[in-house]
Amino acid sequence: MKRYLMIVFLFIGGALAASGEESSGAKQTSSTNGVSNLETNAVLSSVTNAMPHMTSNELARLQKKLSGTVRLGTIQSDTVRDDKDKKIELFKFNTYQDKRDDVTLTVRVTIELTDKAGQTCFAQISRTQASPRETEYTGEDNWEFRIPHGKMERPKVTAYAVQYGILQDGVLTPVVEQLYKVKSVDEITSRVSCRNDAGQSFYYYWYVDDDGNTVSTTQN
Repeated sequence: MKRYLMIVFLFIGGALAASGEESSGAKQTSSTNGVSNLETNAVLSSVTNAMPHMTSNELARLQKKLSGTVRLGTIQSDTVRDDKDKKIELFKFNTYQDKRDDVTLTVRVTIELTDKAGQTCFAQISRTQASPRETEYTGEDNWEFRIPHGKMERPKVTAYAVQYGILQDGVLTPVVEQLYKVKSVDEITSRVSCRNDAGQSFYYYWYVDDDGNTVSTTQN
């Protein structure tokens, strides 16, 4: 039995639709296409505009409610080569929440890279959950971010901020976050002038199919 997931990506001046397909009884984690930072911002805009607007009090109540069920998994970072044999920084993790949560959340990662010559750049990429999700959604989402090294020589991750929360009017209100060697996102973005906008994001989530198997959507 086949299921279909469609996520609509909005571009400036046009729209592009992409769909993921999987077969029941087998985990599908093959990569199809990455989403650039510019494309991701368009996705965020479309999803956010579809959500009911909340007052500051409503937003605070929802943030408090979700803080009891939403969490970040272990964050992993490694230098690998992409399909064009170019070095990239692979940054990935899972998020977990109550499968009954009727809300669409957004991840924002801000990663600082410093190479052996002391050159420092940062990348900031956001990605929003699929909406709507399968009715048998398990509450687990997988996120992967790929940052090209470009001309940097053997860069290392020297700081990062991972935030998962509610996006409204272009402002992300974190429900959970994890900071590494910084106290805030602004600490990274204010001290580093070099920005890498070539990063890509990949995303899929897990659900239970009609046969009771836990499977994933195709990675998009």
